Amino acid sequence: MKSCILYDSPEAASVQTVTGWVSADGRFCGDDEQLARYLGSTHTQCVNNSHAPHSTRGYCDECRIESDITRYMQSEIVDYEGGFIYCHSSDRYFTDLEDLQDYIHHNEVDVADLRLSPCDPVPMHTIDTDYWSDCIEEFDCAPIEIQEAFDALNAAIEQYGKEVSYYPSNKKRIDVKFLLTDVG
Repeated sequence: MKSCILYDSPEAASVQTVTGWVSADGRFCGDDEQLARYLGSTHTQCVNNSHAPHSTRGYCDECRIESDITRYMQSEIVDYEGGFIYCHSSDRYFTDLEDLQDYIHHNEVDVADLRLSPCDPVPMHTIDTDYWSDCIEEFDCAPIEIQEAFDALNAAIEQYGKEVSYYPSNKKRIDVKFLLTDVG
């Protein structure tokens, strides 16, 4: 059986000295110096290159670009078959080949530096009543008039059946060899 210890008893608490790393924002990290330095810093030196300091929660620009190029080069090479094109190197979308060729010509871009991906179509999404689940009580459903409006809108979206935007494919890259002969 435990003995009774009163609130004001010397046995209830004592002053202790604790040593450890504390981040600049006051968080105690014990003996984890790296964690304290990470939490307390805003910038760090790149571990791969001796570039200027960059945000602690990211990569230096050169490393980010190198990583993006490596990921791009690992994707499947495909021939351009029409449609929207995304250029990773300039963060631009082109509606078609003519639009891309105009950009190359007017900006004197080296075709070898282009990192192009075909774009996948993005259709409109239908509405799901789960979107309003926070304001519809559990096991309840939307009022009949609202549900009928949802159904009518969803039917119109499905009947429309066309894409409304495009997003670059992360798994494919366009072979630019054909541009070397087409662009003068």
